[in-house]
Amino acid sequence: MLIPDLMLAFQEGHKLALDTEEVVFSPFFVGDLVVVSGEIMAADPLVRFAEAPFELSVEPGHYPVTLSLANFCSRSYKEERVAYAMLTIQETYPVKWEIAKCSRLVDGVPISHKDEGYAVDSATGSFMDTEVEQILLDKELIQPEEETPWYKLIELLEENWKRSPASWANLCVDEDHQGNVIAFTSGWGDGSYTSYFGYSVDGEVSRIVTDFCVF
Repeated sequence: MLIPDLMLAFQEGHKLALDTEEVVFSPFFVGDLVVVSGEIMAADPLVRFAEAPFELSVEPGHYPVTLSLANFCSRSYKEERVAYAMLTIQETYPVKWEIAKCSRLVDGVPISHKDEGYAVDSATGSFMDTEVEQILLDKELIQPEEETPWYKLIELLEENWKRSPASWANLCVDEDHQGNVIAFTSGWGDGSYTSYFGYSVDGEVSRIVTDFCVF
């Protein structure tokens, strides 16, 4: 499968000609993902589907998250959607793209497989550290509903939707290590969305991009 240069969708003013209209892209930075364990996953943060983490180990640290906003500018009303979400691992430009590999434990043994897309049932996608996912699950069990991270996440998504070109949230859920979840609307809504690794010329993963199938 030929995968196009996904970086083009993150260039300000890049245009895509569709059959009946034109789309103009703009990047929108939403914050740094704080990676604690070195393991990263993409998932619906509001519905738990037990997604597998990416088969990629990174150094703990801060990694920028940028959205690609697609503006359907030829329509008579404003229509803007989150077309892609990108996590930057390195600043080197990717020269090759492949479907991201994930690793899931089967009978205690890590099994590698290509990401066939994570399920979204709340019109929301995200990037997070695997330890953050566990914290989310633990807090759901012990906190009143209105104090859970999920409740706060929904509030942030709604609040940012009123003042930003996209609905997004950057929520810290681990006060000790500043671990956070960065969430955003997923294209037209629910579905199954695949992520891709962008490899630099030296063969290292420099980007992770999720495609929300807007086109």
